[in-house]
Amino acid sequence: MIIKFLQSVDPEQEQVGSQDPSAIPGESSAAAAEFIDAFSTPDSNRVVAAYLTEGDYRLARMIVPEMSTFEDYEDWLDFRTGVFWGLEMAGFTVNLVPVDLSEFAIWRETTSIISSISALDRFARFRDLRAAHE
Repeated sequence: MIIKFLQSVDPEQEQVGSQDPSAIPGESSAAAAEFIDAFSTPDSNRVVAAYLTEGDYRLARMIVPEMSTFEDYEDWLDFRTGVFWGLEMAGFTVNLVPVDLSEFAIWRETTSIISSISALDRFARFRDLRAAHE
């Protein structure tokens, strides 16, 4: 449902989008679909996402290869704001969680997760869940 909202109409199929994230054209759309798949749950309309300061964004560009697709911090914020706006229009609540990159690097190594934007968001969710239980 949300993936369909974020995609344009395919004139050949006369329907909106696809349930297959790999079928989404463009890296930004694929990243949005991966984000949605990773964080939407059937029992909740709450989405947790990583928040990075400009300084952390610069550091993240060194350890998260896909961050290089964004020209600068403002481009990163524009992309994220667009995704979050779309999610909120679809009825989700977006919760931004600050991410400490040194903690993220340790967590990524211990979980063997490949460094990606989705991994940053997964770490934010982990931090949010841990904070809720403390």
